[in-house]
Amino acid sequence: MNILEAILSIFGPHRHDRDERQALDELAAARALLEDGNPIRAILAAASAAAAARAARTRNAALTTLAWAALDAGYVRRAEAALEAIDPPYYLDLECYAAVQAAANHPDRARQARELARVSVPMAHRAERGTSSWPPPVVTATDEPAPAAPRPGP
Repeated sequence: MNILEAILSIFGPHRHDRDERQALDELAAARALLEDGNPIRAILAAASAAAAARAARTRNAALTTLAWAALDAGYVRRAEAALEAIDPPYYLDLECYAAVQAAANHPDRARQARELARVSVPMAHRAERGTSSWPPPVVTATDEPAPAAPRPGP
């Protein structure tokens, strides 16, 4: 590799793609660690993903995962800080915010956030934006089943 190729590999347009791929890989690792019950390592991986991310969507997904991991580890202030760093603010995951507010002993804020999440953007759309809740909500036996969709006519 000559000097020009070395400089382009460091500062060229592909660096952005490489950083974003690295951030996505670290985000996937953070989510897997959190699912496996290792919130401390998930915090580290999610923080690294947020720092490496170039796209707001990836960065905010990493910050949301970081907030869930911090909450799971008992670091409520760290979870709050992660959510405060989400930009633009409309990427805020309301279920995660509600969980953090409940843990921070703000039950009214938590209730309002849960109600807003319930009536706002459907879960599938949030997942499509990369801001779905982690972990997913638990359905209990007392939950009402969703009504069946009407079938199209003959």
